[in-house]
Amino acid sequence: MLQLVNISTPRLRGLNFEFTRRLWVIQADEPVIASEFAAVCAGLVPVRRGRVLVNGLEPQRTPAVREQIGSLQSEEALTGGNRLREWLSVFAGVGVERALSDLANDNQSSLLERRLSSLTPSECRRVALSLALNVAPMQLGVFFEPLDAVPESAHVQTLQRLHALAEVAPVLCVSTSPRRIRQLGGASHQLRYGLLYPAQSGAVQSVTWHARGRGLDRVAQALLGQHTAAHVEVRTSTSGDSELRFSAPQTRALILEFTECCVRTGASLFSLTQEEGQ
Repeated sequence: MLQLVNISTPRLRGLNFEFTRRLWVIQADEPVIASEFAAVCAGLVPVRRGRVLVNGLEPQRTPAVREQIGSLQSEEALTGGNRLREWLSVFAGVGVERALSDLANDNQSSLLERRLSSLTPSECRRVALSLALNVAPMQLGVFFEPLDAVPESAHVQTLQRLHALAEVAPVLCVSTSPRRIRQLGGASHQLRYGLLYPAQSGAVQSVTWHARGRGLDRVAQALLGQHTAAHVEVRTSTSGDSELRFSAPQTRALILEFTECCVRTGASLFSLTQEEGQ
């Protein structure tokens, strides 16, 4: 299980979420936010506030956990003067042997004889994907635009591998492309304005959300003005911090309007979590 506990970074706002064993498709509105989210989940960058836990342990402080995370990031750098085959041979384990086999059998065998310094950024991501897909045992998989790292002829095989991994560990696929999202099976969640929320379908009748921040009373007034069916409660403490709970039908549209209202009114949103739903 991957747990994000009140995660805040320069671009992410108070994320609280648990990712269990399955395939999660995260659709982000901006590449830079998608990239930061993937790096945070994989335990590659420190967070300003909160904790990232993989099965109860922090990967940044636990190398053994970090080694069991399959990770493909927006940029992958392979440094050194050796040929790729020699560089990979330094690592031991069944996963590396399978990665070598994947590259040899996927019309990429010529890469193995290339020097690392000659590999293009896209070729580095192809190698990193092969390694990430073959991490064993795997506790977590985090893949930024995985289908962009392979030729179209390998998309089906890559999707099969991702779904197979999701049977044993949480697998997060992060993308900003609607086309890639559809290929991955559709978004389970959206990452917008640094907030993570379910990509609910129209079948959802009602969901209650809990928001914390400053200036949310202005947001509440805007919501009530636009949605007479919405139920909104807001409390403001003496320090100026606000807590807001709201629920309404067609929550997906409402949540988009809520985050946009925050931007439009200048409210500071610390966190937004789904409290309960049907």
